[in-house]
Order: sequence, then C-alpha cells, then structure tokens
Amino acid sequence: MSQVGEIRFSGRYIGLCLLLLLCGLAPGLVRAQLLNSALIADRCGRGVVYISVNGSQGSGFLINRSGYVLTNWHVVDEAPRRIRVQFRDEDMTYVATVHSRDKMRDIALLRLQNFSYNERVHTVLPLLEMQPPKGDPVVAYGNPQGEEFVVTRGIISKLRVKEWSWFLQTDAPINGGNSGGPLINRLGQVVGMNSASRLDRYSGDKLQNMNYAVRSDILVAHLRRRGVQFATTPLIREAELLGEVRVSEEELRAIGEAKARRIRMQARLDSIEQAERMERLRREARARALQDSIALEEERVRRAQRLREEAYEAAQRAERERLELERAKLEEKQRRAAYRASLPEHIVLRIGGGGLYLFPFDESLRLASAWYEPLSWYTTADVGYRFAVSAEELGTVLGVFGRFGSFGAAALTPLLPYLGWEAYSVGSSWNPFLEAEAGLLIKSWFRLSGGVGQQLLTPRTAASSARVWRRYYVATLGITLPWYWVNVSTNACGLFGGVYSTPMLRFELAMQLRLAFGRW
Repeated sequence: MSQVGEIRFSGRYIGLCLLLLLCGLAPGLVRAQLLNSALIADRCGRGVVYISVNGSQGSGFLINRSGYVLTNWHVVDEAPRRIRVQFRDEDMTYVATVHSRDKMRDIALLRLQNFSYNERVHTVLPLLEMQPPKGDPVVAYGNPQGEEFVVTRGIISKLRVKEWSWFLQTDAPINGGNSGGPLINRLGQVVGMNSASRLDRYSGDKLQNMNYAVRSDILVAHLRRRGVQFATTPLIREAELLGEVRVSEEELRAIGEAKARRIRMQARLDSIEQAERMERLRREARARALQDSIALEEERVRRAQRLREEAYEAAQRAERERLELERAKLEEKQRRAAYRASLPEHIVLRIGGGGLYLFPFDESLRLASAWYEPLSWYTTADVGYRFAVSAEELGTVLGVFGRFGSFGAAALTPLLPYLGWEAYSVGSSWNPFLEAEAGLLIKSWFRLSGGVGQQLLTPRTAASSARVWRRYYVATLGITLPWYWVNVSTNACGLFGGVYSTPMLRFELAMQLRLAFGRW
C-alpha cells in the first residue's frame, strides 16, 4: 500500500472514530453538555451580596437561611463593626458582624443582623464539598470596581497554587470588588471564593488569566470546624443542560469524508513543514558553529590581554607596597623622634649663688630692729626628680637642696647677744656654714623644704686654731622664677635649735643655672 493510501485509510479511520464518539456510537442523535451563564446568573444571583465598608466595596454570598455570608477577610478587616450588606433583588441594607475569620486563608464569615429569609429575594448558594475537576467551566459573580452583580466566565486552570495551597487558579476575569464573590460551576455550586489576582513582579501590573480563589473544600472545612450549616444540593439539574441535535446518515458520511480530506491535506502540509524545519535547523547549526569559533577566538584574545593587564597591575602593586613600606618606616622613625623630643626632662640640677641677710628674734620672739650691716654670701646646689605630666607643664620636683656660705664678722658680731654665743668668738672674715635640706619644689616655683645645718665657731677657752662645728635646724619657704636656663630664687629661712638659742630669720636672694636631662 502506498503512502497516500495509508494516509487515506488513516484519515477515514480517525474520522469514523471521532464521529462514533460524537454520536454516542449511533447516528442520528448527538447530546452536548453546556454551561449556561444566563441560567446561572438567574438562579444564583439572589444569593450574591454587595458589601460596603467605609467607602470601599466587595462581594460575598449567602450560605444558609440563618443569614450567614462568606467573604474575604481583607474586605472587612479595616472596620468590622461598620459592614453594610445588600442583596440584588432587595432594597433593604443589612448590618453585619464578623462571626469568625481565617486571616492566613483570607476567609471571613459574617452574620447578618435582623435577617429573615425570603425565597423571592434570597437564595442559599450550595458548596461543592470536594475539589472541582481541572478544566471545568466556571462563572465568577461579584461587584468589580463598584459595578453591581456582574457575571464573567472562564475555566479552572489549576487546583493548587504552589505558594498558597488553599487557592485554585482560574482565567475567569475578576477585578477589585470581586473579592469575596462566588466562583460557580455549571450546576450552580460554589467551587471557590474569588480572592486575588497575580501581579507582574517587575512592573506591578495585573497579569491576565491568573486569578485565584479559595477552594470550596477549604471553605467547607472552615464551616464545619465552627459548626455552621451549609447547603450542597445543586441549583441546576443535569437535564437542564443537555441539548439534542438529530443528524442524518448521509450528513454523517459527508462529514467523515470532509474530515478525511482535511487530514490528508494536513499530512502533506506537515511533510513540507518538516522539510523546511530541517533545512532551517541545518542553517542555524552552521551559523552557531561559526559564531562559536568567533567567540572562542575573541575569548582567547581577551584572556591574553587580561593576563598582560594583571601582570602590569601586579608589578605596580608591588612597587606601591614597597614605597608605602619605606614611607611607613620613615614615619615611624620620625614619630619616635618627635615623641622622645616631647618627653619632659625628669632630672633637674641647679647650681648658683647669692647674698643673705639675718634678722634675730628678741625674747618675746618678735623680730628685732634691722641693721644695715653688710650682706653675707652663699652658694647653693640642688638636685631633684621632676614628676611632669607633659612637656608644657613644669611639674613638681622632689629633691635635695644644699647651701654653703659664710657670715662676715661685721654682719655676725652685732647678733651675738641674740644668738647666745657668749662662749664663742667669730672670725674676722671666715665664719662658714653648711646646710642640707630635703623637700618639694611645687610646680617648679614654690619651695617647701627642711633640714639640718652646721656652723663653724671658735670657743673662747680654746686656742685660736681649735674651731668646732655646731649643729642647728633650718626650714625654708621660697619662690623660684624660671627664665629659660636661669632661675631667680628668693627664700625665707628659719634657723632654730642647737647653736641657735634664739630663732633667726634669714632672707636669701640667689641666681641659679638650671640643667635638666633624662627623657623617658
């Protein structure tokens, strides 16, 4: 048998099979099952309600004669105490309260106040207890954009949505205001409650034919858990949807022959299209091979260029790191030098000399009248440790202060009656003394110290050369004025005890050279 014959036989066979299925295995009678939108709108319209909440609107439907209405939670969640409900064929507006809710699945069950069921204006919509078949025709009933009681139709596209398992997907057109309205099958049963539409994730625009409704089996489970009764009996019988069409045997034969001719023609067209498709695929394969070779060569050139650039950048980076390391070492050296230069000197050494003058106290410890006698001289040397907190602050010095000097005979002889030195005589020009004190130089200018001294005297009973040292005590208050490397000091010293039977007050004025060292 030739190929044409095979195609003819196949066409007749297929056409015959289709006709037998269409005619119920017997010519003459054809039965078709239909979805009657007008019939659904008439039978179910009295069970759909218009819900208004604070100026916004939604939809719902009546589920029993006690006045329970199902809708979406997002329709009534803003003001659950100001809910108004209207039926299509009734002028009265009912006030509703929220009986129960399921926020996750977007379900709200309302209870109408002062509701009395009237068959002329009210209809209870039955619920399908199981999942509806995929591909079933359905009708969406609601109030889109405030337009009251609008009917649209489509099919059930999907029974479960991946992100939300309680939704089914439908291509029946819905818009804002349809939320909470029923999705009704051909028998007048509610198979879902219209809830949402899919938006484009980039533009935010609504996508066509991707609308979602809460499945009826989810609604049934919600009502059963709360003990609320509902209806399940269809509002439309199967017999009302069946139409009969009579076809003669000649008409059936003509239909089969026409179908066979269409099948043969389609086979030829498919053969030509297959040949064209194969040629197109060969051309595309050659073009892709050429493009791949060009792309490989371009990639090789780019890789070589990239390697050269990376090598150059690596050399530049190494040079920058070397320069940065050298600069860091230099900065660290300079920083240490500056830090060392900023440290204060801790060891202070002062050496100098000056003049002094004695004032005696009388028996009542009052200063006696001053004499205009010649001044005596002395030298001083002291060393101390300075506690400085910064380079700018002079700090406080803890140190040892020493003096060495001599009283002139002209200055010392008038003081003998006050001193009680009747047993001693003074030299003509050399009457030395030596003192050592310990104390503080507060802030490097205010002196507070005390110590012991020795005075060299000649007893009257001994030979002229037998001189002795006699001890006494000394306390000093003084002020030091620093000026660069020079200090000017003025002190008031109290001499008492030991050889001084009467206290003496001594005033000193000296100039000293100050040396400081020891930075750490």
